[in-house]
Amino acid sequence: MLGKILLKIKQSFFGKYFINQRISKIRHGIAKGFKRRGGLGLLGILYDQETPEIRFTKNLKLKDKVIYDIGANFGAFTMYYAKRVGSNGHVVAFDPIPSNCDIIKENLGLNGLLNKVTIVNKGVGAQYGTLNLTYQPGNTSTASFNSDCAKALSDNTHVETIVSEIVPLDEFIRQQGTPLPNFIKIDVEGHEVEVLKGCLDLLGSKKPELFIELHGQSITQKKEIVQKTLEILFKFGYKVLHIESETFVDNNNPPSFVSGHIYAH
Repeated sequence: MLGKILLKIKQSFFGKYFINQRISKIRHGIAKGFKRRGGLGLLGILYDQETPEIRFTKNLKLKDKVIYDIGANFGAFTMYYAKRVGSNGHVVAFDPIPSNCDIIKENLGLNGLLNKVTIVNKGVGAQYGTLNLTYQPGNTSTASFNSDCAKALSDNTHVETIVSEIVPLDEFIRQQGTPLPNFIKIDVEGHEVEVLKGCLDLLGSKKPELFIELHGQSITQKKEIVQKTLEILFKFGYKVLHIESETFVDNNNPPSFVSGHIYAH
């Protein structure tokens, strides 16, 4: 409820011509204390909370690692990772929305972190091509390639749809010569399985740590996404921890969750 109120403020006349243009410090979340353009400033204090996702992330050892941030949005995790990897690490941030990539670049510049990050304005998936991306202006964190998630979003609010280029990570790394990741964060609103299908070579060789936010529209779809995600991870010998319940999952301990975050290593 509070999130919807804050979004309405951002989308109002006052928000568009004042809040969205001002530079402020982030007051909540993983990027608390970083500068950004378009933040809510002191209003963000009302929304301050430390989730299990954030607590777990703060305890990760990220120094000197190469991190891929897939679904970077405005760059909250990107900035946090860029700070944590130190002088020898690097972050590659993927986001399919051009305006998000512009915001990420500006926010990194405001915090002196631009040289630590490569920004890729593409979606990530199982194969090269294009897909329709549906998102809510002013709240691009819910952007989705998943048709069911997109339909639910469009049924409840005003949305925009763009055609986005999709790249599989395995081929992207081979063609671009991008350093192999030690750690990958995936937050793609129901598109998780497709991202994993596009990096099977990477999972089998480098076996990077994975931090995945699980999504889906219906309970049935969420269960399907969890099942297919775990099948891929178990195939490559990953140990999987569900962050919110603090339980490990394997073939002998089937998942009791349909959403939340998993850490695989």
